Amino acid sequence: MYKSKVINLYESLTDDEKKSLHKFLHSPFHNQHQDVVHLIDYLNRLKKITPENVDRKIIHKAIFKNKTFKESNIRHVFSYLFKNMEAFIAYTYSQPSPLMEYKALIKFYREKGLSGLLESTIRKYEKLEDDQKQNAEFFLDKYQVLNELAATSDRSQEYDFSELLGYLDKYYISEKLKQSSNILSQQTLFGKAYEMDFMDSILKFITQRELLDIPTIAIHYYNYYMVNDSEEEQHFNRFMEILTNHSDAFEVDELRDLYILGINYNLRKANKGDKLAPKKVFELYELGLKNKALMPFGTLSHVTYRNIINTALYLKENQWALNFIHDYKDQIEETVREDTYNFNLAHYYSKIEDYDNAQKILATVDLKDENYKAKAKVLQLKMYYATEEFDVLESLLDSFWIYLKRKKHSSYHRDLWFKLIRYTRSIIHTQPGDEKRLKKILETIDEESDLTEKKWLITIIEDRLKKR
Repeated sequence: MYKSKVINLYESLTDDEKKSLHKFLHSPFHNQHQDVVHLIDYLNRLKKITPENVDRKIIHKAIFKNKTFKESNIRHVFSYLFKNMEAFIAYTYSQPSPLMEYKALIKFYREKGLSGLLESTIRKYEKLEDDQKQNAEFFLDKYQVLNELAATSDRSQEYDFSELLGYLDKYYISEKLKQSSNILSQQTLFGKAYEMDFMDSILKFITQRELLDIPTIAIHYYNYYMVNDSEEEQHFNRFMEILTNHSDAFEVDELRDLYILGINYNLRKANKGDKLAPKKVFELYELGLKNKALMPFGTLSHVTYRNIINTALYLKENQWALNFIHDYKDQIEETVREDTYNFNLAHYYSKIEDYDNAQKILATVDLKDENYKAKAKVLQLKMYYATEEFDVLESLLDSFWIYLKRKKHSSYHRDLWFKLIRYTRSIIHTQPGDEKRLKKILETIDEESDLTEKKWLITIIEDRLKKR
């Protein structure tokens, strides 16, 4: 029961979401099962969920009082709760925008023939300020309202469809640009070509119709060129101008994604040898933290947390990195917070070559996430090599291999870690003076298109070659 999908889903909710869920389940309109109400009330009373307080028999007694324990009772009430929680999520995430509310009302009154209410609603709509974020969703909403209004018009009179079609064009163009940029990124990553129809025509249309005055179209227009032509810095500069000066034009989650696009652009530049790009990545992270764009819902992705630390350490901003590790711990998603914090603190100490503190952290914390357990073993592997504890390293390589065989990891990551183990073992089993064998290993590693810790492996081989 402790690991059940209901408990996992419940724990992922914020306090505000739990309060809303409580109201949702207490409404007979949404839920007719009183047992579900008792169960959610019980969970809400718990200060912390533990294996003991969500034991089946404990929960059965809390809900069904003195009734004889039946496993089927628990299965049914948890099943009903899960369905209701999913209904709550769907309801919460599908709340209509003001425009969609007007569309629904106009459609309803038109179909019911309630002309008085229809005319009143249209007048209210016409006075509505367009204060919704003018993104692709807004353009689609606006198009749908105008399409509904067109249906109310007098068919014997000419109707001006140009505004309606204009919003449809803007929706299509903004989405086309966004998805085409994603396709170009995938082409670069996987080397597979995709068909992208109409792009030349769309790009010309944007400039001809002066659509670059619309922030959501302009920013994806420049991002398209950033991905397609990374050498031309002016596209990134225009992208950043829009991001900085028109941040209020984007929803919070979209703003986060735009920052990540800017960061990824500079990471690609850094991988090509651009010496200024890592500093730009760092500045984007700093700005995204300052204006909370990287934390749209109050939480920071554990992946972004790790990437920020790695960037700071690469630039030798060691004290900044340490402060960040501590200061932003509570913003990490709760489910992986402790593992993320402890691993990255150990990683920090290993990067400044304080191996004692790094090993102490890894030895005293109990990492729950399997990916972090594997990453911790990679970190230990590198530290044992740095301190020339080769016997301990041999033992770790053996235990790491067995661990990967027993635990469930994606085949992609497991294969990468297996290759790291094999190459590390080959290197430490080769004498520093054996130039021929070391160069053969180096040549094989160079040919690997996808290998974790590739730079580290090349570095230690080059160091061993210097010792001959």
